Amino acid sequence: MAKPNGIDHELQIAESVLFGRQSTVTIESKQSELAAAFTREVQFTILPDGRMVDLIRSAHHPSNIEFLVWQRGHIGLTTHIEHDGELLVVPKMDPTLVSALQLPTTARPCPEISKLFTLLMNHIETFVDISPEDNFLVAAFVVNTWFAERLPVVPYLSI
Repeated sequence: MAKPNGIDHELQIAESVLFGRQSTVTIESKQSELAAAFTREVQFTILPDGRMVDLIRSAHHPSNIEFLVWQRGHIGLTTHIEHDGELLVVPKMDPTLVSALQLPTTARPCPEISKLFTLLMNHIETFVDISPEDNFLVAAFVVNTWFAERLPVVPYLSI
């Protein structure tokens, strides 16, 4: 029923009981939080706080992929990372593609660079028939691929 000031107080009361003003605020708040959270699929990234994020095959569920997060010598596993208003998630992939990917299931400390370089050269020599000089260049190229985005000019391998 309308009152002389034009406000239908019965309707106002009914709306607050049915829709609950506090619930409306809570829903709007959650919707704005979800809208503010930008979701991005990531395969590899280095976050400004120093965390390195890379894909790894789940040791417990080999058909799944998760993130390996490295920061200051500590390693963690997760399926998503919240950072600076973004939600970083593991890319959605076709299961046949996931099964074909060769991904590690764990992380181990890396040997000294000279030992690592020797190991690479030994593996290359085992499987590829090339001269020792070319073997050295291929091993150098492989090591370069780990930090190519940090170089002003990226070398390429031409065989």
